[in-house]
Amino acid sequence: MLTVGPATFTRWSGFYFGGNISVGSATSDFSTATRPLVQFSLQHTTVESSDHPSDFQVLGRGSAVAAGGGAFLGYNTQWQDLVLGIEATYTHVNLNTTASSVPNGVGRFFPDVNTAVNGTANGNLDLTDYGTARGRAGYVVGNHLPYGFIGMAVGRASCSVNTASLVQQTSNNITQTFLFTNGAGQTNALHEAPGTGDTKPQCAGHQSTASKVNARVTPF
Repeated sequence: MLTVGPATFTRWSGFYFGGNISVGSATSDFSTATRPLVQFSLQHTTVESSDHPSDFQVLGRGSAVAAGGGAFLGYNTQWQDLVLGIEATYTHVNLNTTASSVPNGVGRFFPDVNTAVNGTANGNLDLTDYGTARGRAGYVVGNHLPYGFIGMAVGRASCSVNTASLVQQTSNNITQTFLFTNGAGQTNALHEAPGTGDTKPQCAGHQSTASKVNARVTPF
């Protein structure tokens, strides 16, 4: 009589933990970050009311690549070849993205009010820590475990935006020059919805103004 032994499979259930070394990249979009600050600086001025120089795109994108390190902890349950689990990770990194206006700034003359406006700015977003929580599902293939996951991420970043607006107004052949400066900065939590790579910190500004910077963080 031929007997068949019990089915065997590689065991993946239980707790696991470890460390990681990674390289990640980040891009930050500052293209609209200066608008509320310039609006606040030029409030009640004729040129802002009629021509809206605060709509100038003074800044563009910033990017950075940096190494990071951290740890992970997870737990798996297994039904023969099907493995389900949860996992949490933490990574410390220094992804420092900056954007600056061109040296001479962005300027325009508005003939309807005989006023010229020139804007300069700089922006910075520095991501220092982030963590993830996710669920995993895999299927055992020999000694390998291909798997997929879905989850969310949170992080910590400091954000700052500073602007300077030079206004020259001509009336009766007399030119008056005014310099308006403004800035905003804050350390905030970042959050990422499942299935996206976009994190959105808010840089709080003066008197409820706020500069939004959209950031994308991508581990390699």
